[in-house]
Amino acid sequence: MIETRKELFVFCFLILNISCSKKDVNVEYPAELIMDEFLYDHFPVTICTQEYTIRTNTNEERNNVAIFLKYTNCLQSSDSLVSEFVNQSFVQYKLNENCLLVINSTETNESLIDSGRVEEPIDFDSLECNYSDKTPIPNINMYFENLTSDYDIYIFEAKKGEYSKFYKFSYNTLMPSYWNHGYSKGVAFSKTTNEIIYWGCMW
Repeated sequence: MIETRKELFVFCFLILNISCSKKDVNVEYPAELIMDEFLYDHFPVTICTQEYTIRTNTNEERNNVAIFLKYTNCLQSSDSLVSEFVNQSFVQYKLNENCLLVINSTETNESLIDSGRVEEPIDFDSLECNYSDKTPIPNINMYFENLTSDYDIYIFEAKKGEYSKFYKFSYNTLMPSYWNHGYSKGVAFSKTTNEIIYWGCMW
Protein backbone atom coordinates (compact mmCIF):
# COMPACT_ATOMS: atom_id res chain seq x y z
CA MET A 1 0.00 0.00 0.00
CA ILE A 2 2.85 2.36 0.94
CA GLU A 3 4.70 1.50 -2.29
CA THR A 4 1.55 2.22 -4.29
CA ARG A 5 1.24 5.62 -2.63
CA LYS A 6 4.88 6.40 -3.39
CA GLU A 7 4.41 5.43 -7.02
CA LEU A 8 1.29 7.58 -7.22
CA PHE A 9 3.16 10.52 -5.68
CA VAL A 10 6.04 10.16 -8.15
CA PHE A 11 3.59 9.93 -11.05
CA CYS A 12 1.76 13.10 -9.94
CA PHE A 13 5.07 14.91 -9.46
CA LEU A 14 6.11 14.03 -13.00
CA ILE A 15 2.78 15.20 -14.39
CA LEU A 16 3.15 18.51 -12.55
CA ASN A 17 6.65 18.98 -13.92
CA ILE A 18 5.50 18.28 -17.45
CA SER A 19 2.60 20.71 -17.04
CA CYS A 20 4.91 23.41 -15.72
CA SER A 21 7.39 22.92 -18.54
CA LYS A 22 4.61 23.53 -21.04
CA LYS A 23 3.36 26.68 -19.32
CA ASP A 24 3.22 29.73 -21.53
CA VAL A 25 5.67 32.52 -20.80
CA ASN A 26 4.72 36.18 -21.08
CA VAL A 27 7.01 38.15 -23.38
CA GLU A 28 8.53 41.04 -21.40
CA TYR A 29 9.43 44.16 -23.37
CA PRO A 30 11.91 46.80 -22.14
CA ALA A 31 10.16 49.29 -19.84
CA GLU A 32 11.84 52.21 -21.60
CA LEU A 33 10.74 51.08 -25.07
CA ILE A 34 9.38 53.92 -27.22
CA MET A 35 7.83 52.22 -30.21
CA ASP A 36 4.58 52.51 -32.17
CA GLU A 37 2.54 49.50 -31.10
CA PHE A 38 1.30 48.68 -34.59
CA LEU A 39 4.87 47.62 -35.43
CA TYR A 40 4.67 44.68 -33.03
CA ASP A 41 0.97 44.03 -32.50
CA HIS A 42 1.41 40.78 -34.45
CA PHE A 43 4.00 39.50 -31.96
CA PRO A 44 2.79 36.70 -29.67
CA VAL A 45 1.86 37.82 -26.15
CA THR A 46 2.97 34.48 -24.71
CA ILE A 47 5.41 31.90 -26.03
CA CYS A 48 6.39 28.38 -24.99
CA THR A 49 9.91 29.15 -23.75
CA GLN A 50 11.73 31.49 -21.39
CA GLU A 51 14.66 31.62 -23.80
CA TYR A 52 14.01 34.49 -26.17
CA THR A 53 15.76 37.60 -27.47
CA ILE A 54 14.33 41.05 -28.07
CA ARG A 55 16.32 43.49 -30.19
CA THR A 56 15.30 47.09 -30.77
CA ASN A 57 16.62 50.08 -32.66
CA THR A 58 15.28 53.63 -32.42
CA ASN A 59 17.75 55.60 -34.52
CA GLU A 60 15.54 58.36 -35.89
CA GLU A 61 18.51 60.22 -37.37
CA ARG A 62 19.38 57.23 -39.56
CA ASN A 63 15.77 56.42 -40.55
CA ASN A 64 15.92 53.18 -38.66
CA VAL A 65 13.35 52.04 -36.10
CA ALA A 66 12.95 48.32 -35.54
CA ILE A 67 11.91 45.64 -33.07
CA PHE A 68 12.60 41.90 -33.22
CA LEU A 69 11.54 38.90 -31.14
CA LYS A 70 13.52 35.70 -31.67
CA TYR A 71 12.95 32.30 -30.08
CA THR A 72 12.98 28.61 -30.92
CA ASN A 73 9.65 26.99 -31.73
CA CYS A 74 8.81 24.42 -29.06
CA LEU A 75 5.10 23.95 -29.54
CA GLN A 76 3.70 23.65 -33.05
CA SER A 77 4.90 21.44 -35.87
CA SER A 78 6.88 23.19 -38.62
CA ASP A 79 4.19 22.46 -41.20
CA SER A 80 1.49 23.91 -38.96
CA LEU A 81 3.53 27.07 -38.39
CA VAL A 82 4.28 27.52 -42.08
CA SER A 83 0.60 27.14 -42.94
CA GLU A 84 -0.28 29.75 -40.32
CA PHE A 85 2.34 32.20 -41.60
CA VAL A 86 1.31 31.73 -45.23
CA ASN A 87 -2.31 32.49 -44.34
CA GLN A 88 -1.33 35.70 -42.53
CA SER A 89 1.11 37.00 -45.16
CA PHE A 90 0.53 38.66 -48.53
CA VAL A 91 4.01 37.94 -49.91
CA GLN A 92 6.77 35.45 -49.11
CA TYR A 93 10.51 35.47 -49.86
CA LYS A 94 13.54 33.36 -49.04
CA LEU A 95 16.34 35.09 -47.19
CA ASN A 96 18.94 33.63 -49.57
CA GLU A 97 17.29 34.71 -52.83
CA ASN A 98 18.66 37.48 -55.01
CA CYS A 99 17.21 40.96 -55.45
CA LEU A 100 15.60 41.35 -52.05
CA LEU A 101 14.78 44.93 -51.12
CA VAL A 102 16.56 45.10 -47.76
CA ILE A 103 15.77 48.16 -45.63
CA ASN A 104 18.80 50.47 -45.41
CA SER A 105 20.90 47.57 -46.71
CA THR A 106 24.35 49.17 -46.32
CA GLU A 107 23.87 50.14 -42.68
CA THR A 108 25.78 48.16 -40.05
CA ASN A 109 25.73 48.17 -36.26
CA GLU A 110 28.94 50.20 -36.39
CA SER A 111 27.56 52.85 -38.76
CA LEU A 112 24.41 53.25 -36.68
CA ILE A 113 26.49 53.90 -33.58
CA ASP A 114 28.89 56.30 -35.32
CA SER A 115 26.80 59.46 -35.80
CA GLY A 116 29.59 61.10 -37.82
CA ARG A 117 29.65 58.33 -40.41
CA VAL A 118 27.30 58.82 -43.34
CA GLU A 119 26.56 55.93 -45.70
CA GLU A 120 26.95 56.65 -49.40
CA PRO A 121 23.59 57.11 -51.19
CA ILE A 122 22.44 54.12 -53.23
CA ASP A 123 21.69 54.76 -56.91
CA PHE A 124 18.87 52.26 -57.42
CA ASP A 125 18.54 53.14 -61.13
CA SER A 126 22.03 51.78 -61.78
CA LEU A 127 21.47 48.45 -60.03
CA GLU A 128 20.77 45.25 -61.95
CA CYS A 129 17.79 44.30 -59.81
CA ASN A 130 14.39 45.87 -60.34
CA TYR A 131 13.04 46.58 -56.87
CA SER A 132 9.85 48.34 -57.96
CA ASP A 133 7.71 45.26 -57.32
CA LYS A 134 9.49 44.20 -54.13
CA THR A 135 8.33 44.69 -50.55
CA PRO A 136 11.03 45.79 -48.07
CA ILE A 137 12.35 43.33 -45.50
CA PRO A 138 14.63 44.07 -42.53
CA ASN A 139 18.38 43.59 -42.52
CA ILE A 140 18.01 40.57 -40.21
CA ASN A 141 21.68 39.60 -40.41
CA MET A 142 22.62 42.96 -38.87
CA TYR A 143 20.65 42.15 -35.73
CA PHE A 144 21.40 38.43 -35.40
CA GLU A 145 24.76 36.84 -36.11
CA ASN A 146 25.39 33.41 -37.64
CA LEU A 147 21.90 32.91 -39.00
CA THR A 148 21.34 30.02 -41.37
CA SER A 149 20.48 31.15 -44.90
CA ASP A 150 17.33 29.05 -45.22
CA TYR A 151 14.93 31.44 -43.47
CA ASP A 152 11.59 31.94 -45.16
CA ILE A 153 10.25 35.50 -44.92
CA TYR A 154 6.52 36.13 -44.49
CA ILE A 155 5.40 39.75 -44.76
CA PHE A 156 2.11 40.44 -42.99
CA GLU A 157 1.81 44.14 -43.74
CA ALA A 158 3.77 46.94 -45.42
CA LYS A 159 2.84 50.51 -46.28
CA LYS A 160 4.60 53.49 -47.82
CA GLY A 161 4.75 56.79 -45.96
CA GLU A 162 5.29 58.00 -42.40
CA TYR A 163 3.00 56.70 -39.66
CA SER A 164 4.93 57.09 -36.42
CA LYS A 165 3.61 59.04 -33.44
CA PHE A 166 7.12 59.29 -32.02
CA TYR A 167 9.57 59.63 -34.90
CA LYS A 168 10.03 62.02 -37.82
CA PHE A 169 12.39 60.84 -40.52
CA SER A 170 14.56 62.75 -42.99
CA TYR A 171 14.94 61.92 -46.69
CA ASN A 172 16.33 58.39 -46.93
CA THR A 173 19.16 58.00 -49.46
CA LEU A 174 19.45 54.26 -48.75
CA MET A 175 15.98 53.42 -50.09
CA PRO A 176 14.41 53.94 -53.54
CA SER A 177 12.16 56.98 -53.93
CA TYR A 178 9.01 54.84 -54.16
CA TRP A 179 9.82 53.29 -50.76
CA ASN A 180 11.61 56.29 -49.24
CA HIS A 181 9.66 55.93 -46.01
CA GLY A 182 7.34 53.22 -44.78
CA TYR A 183 6.98 50.25 -42.50
CA SER A 184 7.08 46.50 -42.86
CA LYS A 185 6.22 43.74 -40.43
CA GLY A 186 6.09 39.98 -40.47
CA VAL A 187 7.99 36.89 -39.43
CA ALA A 188 10.97 34.83 -40.55
CA PHE A 189 11.16 31.09 -39.89
CA SER A 190 13.89 28.49 -40.38
CA LYS A 191 12.85 24.85 -40.67
CA THR A 192 16.48 23.84 -40.14
CA THR A 193 16.90 25.46 -36.73
CA ASN A 194 13.19 25.82 -35.89
CA GLU A 195 13.85 29.46 -35.01
CA ILE A 196 11.22 32.17 -35.34
CA ILE A 197 11.97 35.88 -35.75
CA TYR A 198 9.07 38.33 -35.56
CA TRP A 199 9.86 41.82 -36.78
CA GLY A 200 8.46 45.31 -37.22
CA CYS A 201 10.54 47.96 -39.03
CA MET A 202 10.04 51.60 -39.91
CA TRP A 203 12.26 53.90 -41.96
